[in-house]
Amino acid sequence: MMIKKLFIILSFFCSVCVSSVFAFQVPTENYTADAYTVLLIHGDQADGTAGILILDSETTPKIITAVGNAQVDTAQYQLGAGLTPGSILFDGTGDYCTTPDSADWDFGTGAFTIDFWVRHAVVEDERYVSHFQAANDFWTIANDSNRISMLRYEDAYIFNIRCAYTFSANTWYHIAVVRIDGANSINSWRIFVDGVAQNISLAAGSAGGTMSGVTGALEIGGTSDAALELNGWIDELRISKGIARDWAVARRVINITYGVNIGSPNMIGTPLWSCKIKLQCFWRNLCG
Repeated sequence: MMIKKLFIILSFFCSVCVSSVFAFQVPTENYTADAYTVLLIHGDQADGTAGILILDSETTPKIITAVGNAQVDTAQYQLGAGLTPGSILFDGTGDYCTTPDSADWDFGTGAFTIDFWVRHAVVEDERYVSHFQAANDFWTIANDSNRISMLRYEDAYIFNIRCAYTFSANTWYHIAVVRIDGANSINSWRIFVDGVAQNISLAAGSAGGTMSGVTGALEIGGTSDAALELNGWIDELRISKGIARDWAVARRVINITYGVNIGSPNMIGTPLWSCKIKLQCFWRNLCG
């Protein structure tokens, strides 16, 4: 009698893949000012508040002046505290808020964070926050032809960092622009929408360009040259100087695959039997 022997080969394997997911920690309640906060507008005041009565809630408050029909609107808000939550309403025709020139708006090449909620009554080209001296000398965060731009302009672009994004009317969005450092690299910048990092590019100038030199007022919801005005609302506007705040949730993801293959010594191609177990682990590193 002939006895046939079957040899079984077992092979074990393990693979590890590490990736990073960058996100911004979107606020779920009003911010509290800290040492880095240089402007903080909640908009949580009586309906119709305007003039010089809109409050800055940072530790050394600035005077904010509402121009045109800019005013507190308690019918629309994303976050709110107290009895009168609200936001700042702009009607798209001559409306903006302004606060005087300050060294707080001169970021140079240092770290900063500007974040806010915005809701559009009509989606069009508009400036959300600007340090504005003249039409040829300013920096701004703007919506420009379905692109969110963070740019500095002085007779020519010093830099224009932007990403493609299409807004819908009557929807709240959280926008955050973060500069991590002054390195001449697109990796020093982040633009987030609703906490999600966008694919950004350098459209003009140098990524290491400075934000110094403007001597005009800080203007919100539009600018004094009546160009690119917001028809909508801004809520919970915070400007932070000297910190790349909350760019946040740098999430490291580890995918680990363990497995075993079973086959004969002369096996070529697909094993007789295979089993894989996949594990995913992550941790978060809060950066401000």
